[in-house]
Amino acid sequence: MDYNAIIDKDLKRIEEIFTYTKEEELIIATDNNSRSTFWNDTTKNRGRQMEDFLASNQLHILNRERKLTTFQSS
Repeated sequence: MDYNAIIDKDLKRIEEIFTYTKEEELIIATDNNSRSTFWNDTTKNRGRQMEDFLASNQLHILNRERKLTTFQSS
């Protein structure tokens, strides 16, 4: 998900995928470019929106904290 784009559009696309797949089991992998304590970071507005989306759709996060990261902000 583009950090500079409005996250609502991307979340809407995911909801459309839910509609298309109906009640099938589904795994969604995403780099949503948001910050949240859910994935071991400080929560910011974009992260809060993602947290709300996850909770309202009863989605689960599979994320492990590691010493090595793929990105570090300055």
